[in-house]
Amino acid sequence: MRAILPVLCAVLGCLCEAAAEDSPLALPATKDVRVTFYPAEAEFNGGRSPRLRTSNIKLNAGEAILMDFDRAAVAAFLEKNKARQVSAKLVLVSRGLRHGSSAKVEVAALDTASDWVEGEQAQAAAAKGEPTFKAAQHETKAWTTPDGKEVANLRDLFYDSAMDTLKTLLNENSVTVRTADSEKPVEVELDAKFLEHLAKAPACKGLIVFNRDRSMLSDFYSREHDTHGPKLVLTARDAAAEQAEAKK
Repeated sequence: MRAILPVLCAVLGCLCEAAAEDSPLALPATKDVRVTFYPAEAEFNGGRSPRLRTSNIKLNAGEAILMDFDRAAVAAFLEKNKARQVSAKLVLVSRGLRHGSSAKVEVAALDTASDWVEGEQAQAAAAKGEPTFKAAQHETKAWTTPDGKEVANLRDLFYDSAMDTLKTLLNENSVTVRTADSEKPVEVELDAKFLEHLAKAPACKGLIVFNRDRSMLSDFYSREHDTHGPKLVLTARDAAAEQAEAKK
């Protein structure tokens, strides 16, 4: 009997741990677009590009990334786990840096009344209806604020250049990507308010990934890569289990 008790305790411990945490839900990006601010390429579409890039959005040669996930699945996960502690992280795989050794990459909400698709041009002139720096739908629909007001371009939608502040919701966490991270995943923790906004805000149409860090170029794999594309990973844990772990 004494020999059996340790085994039973171990089994019960494993069962309690399994009950405290479900398997993470990993959602691949449903679309992602590389957007260049450079005037000669401002009407290019970067859908299906194998390389996504962030570059200082303060500059005319800046670049940002648009991406979206199954937001209905995120909302359903939050509803299912409303009594539990949910954590979320955006996972990107770095393709390396240029012009320096590190870059601070940030995430903001793409809040707009303009719907958008990915497009297919992989950094060439946009076809009608594809997103660019200048328009949510080339030749069809401008980028607009959540209340429908047209803006000149994507940067004017989410960033105030004069004040260096965000016009849409900024995730409170960022990630510093370093040279040593090349070909490795990097993670941005999404705060609870931001995750709720992504899942439920009617005007939210996805995420904007960017940097405003010197002249740094930070490259990532797009969803065109079978295993290295962007993904959103959600995990739910019981609050009691979190407290117990914190006391260990």
